[in-house]
Amino acid sequence: MLVSSILRVRSCENWAMGLQRDLANIELTDGDLTLLPWGRVNEVHSLAEDILATVTDENTVRFTHVPNPYTPDHLASFLEMPDGDIVRWALVHGERYAGSVELRIQQQADVASIGYSAAPWARGRGLVTRAVRLVTQSAHGAGIEEVQIRVAVDNTASRAVAERADFALDRIELQGEELRGRFTDVAVYLHSTGR
Repeated sequence: MLVSSILRVRSCENWAMGLQRDLANIELTDGDLTLLPWGRVNEVHSLAEDILATVTDENTVRFTHVPNPYTPDHLASFLEMPDGDIVRWALVHGERYAGSVELRIQQQADVASIGYSAAPWARGRGLVTRAVRLVTQSAHGAGIEEVQIRVAVDNTASRAVAERADFALDRIELQGEELRGRFTDVAVYLHSTGR
């Protein structure tokens, strides 16, 4: 499921831009799971079909801001390289698209966010948890001290990802996010460099 995470950074705007540029070309792996830089996403088999299955899945629609209905123009836009402040990887397992992870760095506010989604066929296998760990480790390695995951309280799958990735529940924000025309409570999880 796609969730937003906040990464607090202490460095300057130029550092954030350099971080984006550097991470955009890094392939991350922990064995049989690969986070492929988005510039190479067209190397993935059955890409369009798996993305469409992901974005039209009822849980994706319920818990994310993915457009609904999802048109061919939305797909074409998603397949392009993201804007300069976003680093996106494709989760690849068994040479197949299993989802995506994004790192978004907001330069003026010295924060970044992580968003993620899983293809329906890849859910329940621990792949997103492993991907979150890889991106979090890379963020910490680049000097980001704290990662914050924000997820709808009733999104039990995404909450489980945060907990299995060793994030600690910090607080619940009542009506913390508007999603599909209604406000929802948000669970906020933290991961620090010392964890």
